[in-house]
Amino acid sequence: TYLLQLEATSDDDNVKDAWAHWNFWNNEGNHIGVRLGQGKSYYGLESTGSSANLWFVNRSLATQIFSDIRSTGAIFTGHHMENKLRWSAGLQNGTVAAGAAQGFGDTDSSVNEGTQLNFVGHINFDPLGDMMNGGSNTNFKQGDLAHNGEVKGTVGLGYAMGNNTFEGNAIDSSSVNANTAWRFGNGFSAQAEYYGREDEARSDSTNKEEADGYYAQVGYSLAHNPDAMVQWGFGLRYSMIDLQGNDAGEGNPLYSAGLSSGAPGTLTDIS
Repeated sequence: TYLLQLEATSDDDNVKDAWAHWNFWNNEGNHIGVRLGQGKSYYGLESTGSSANLWFVNRSLATQIFSDIRSTGAIFTGHHMENKLRWSAGLQNGTVAAGAAQGFGDTDSSVNEGTQLNFVGHINFDPLGDMMNGGSNTNFKQGDLAHNGEVKGTVGLGYAMGNNTFEGNAIDSSSVNANTAWRFGNGFSAQAEYYGREDEARSDSTNKEEADGYYAQVGYSLAHNPDAMVQWGFGLRYSMIDLQGNDAGEGNPLYSAGLSSGAPGTLTDIS
């Protein structure tokens, strides 16, 4: 399979996705394949799903800072147990975080100035049956619009190890993600994610910064009226990010939210 997705409104980088995927092993519902090109990194559940399937207008504050970016590279993917178990592992050319300093200037795809690649991996398990309709986490739909009486959910973990060069400075980073989402079959839904990240200058281990964040949300949709064009829904979401600052105290932190001056502190958002 392949995908080419362009965004005509972008000023500098019109290419959103440009990849080819080959499932080289298929056996009784188990698939292992490889994807080459530019696309989503599979780091973070909300960021991997399409913006067309969000419950709120925008992704959460934590997702926009700690993930929500595309990158070029090679990713191996696996689907097992009738798609209840999904995983990916690969090497990419950019950071997984749209809010990282290394990603500034291009929110569609991050480019590493150095020659080293970044490792990114994830695993998700749906204990009560496939939640992605046979696809990857890019098929993730938020909320419960169907009212079909089926309870389904997913739990997942993600990890990224970065080796980035930004403005001549080599920065090592490690990022973790934990996520879960549930549909209860009666219009109610819930999901949450946690992100943690640490950045360290390779030339000076005291020049280090830590940051973390999370969001949690609940939603409810009324049953769909076949004669109506609109299906009403309601939701509440709380999101927080905490930038703990650069240990060396040198100007802006290595890892910056891109908000205000990027100074250390806590930001919260309620939708």
